[in-house]
Amino acid sequence: MTQGSIDGRRVLVVAAVAEELGDLPGAVVGIGAVDAALGAAEAIARHAPDHVVLVGSAGAYHPHLPVGVAIVGDRLGLADAAVARGLAYAVGPRPVYDGEAPAPLPPGVGWASVCTTPAITTDPEAVQVLGRSWAVEHLETWGVARACARAGVRFVPVLGIANPVGPGAHAAWLAHRGEAEAAARAVVRAWIGTGG
Repeated sequence: MTQGSIDGRRVLVVAAVAEELGDLPGAVVGIGAVDAALGAAEAIARHAPDHVVLVGSAGAYHPHLPVGVAIVGDRLGLADAAVARGLAYAVGPRPVYDGEAPAPLPPGVGWASVCTTPAITTDPEAVQVLGRSWAVEHLETWGVARACARAGVRFVPVLGIANPVGPGAHAAWLAHRGEAEAAARAVVRAWIGTGG
């Protein structure tokens, strides 16, 4: 079984890599916004879900989102530190999507804005600039959101915080990704377990 069900709606869980899915039924879409968009489009075409839920680990721009907590994305966009700092410009408007949860959020889980960046942000000045507009950084959210929008499918990311965004991001992610991914999966299990 690749899909779950919540109140009679088909829910497809996706992740960048199999480790993020863990034992949840779902589909792997690939790493980075482009591969995630392509992989999500293929999975949507194959499974025809009513709703897509992306699970994974992410970095937080602000200390009020500590390592180990799960968030559900409400405002989802594409960001680039060079553009935000005025060192480059983007051609055309970049759509921003609204995350739509398939069921009420479990106790203790909150909403947060999620930006997708082309790479993991390590520069402190870039972290400060991006953190003015966004709470969380994740490499695949916008790509999956884009595929879902094209297909007319509802979408929401559920992400566990594995690290603060910044110079030590990769080392912290390696140390805490398992805990973060488990926190994200717990939210999805709560939805599927109570949704029938």
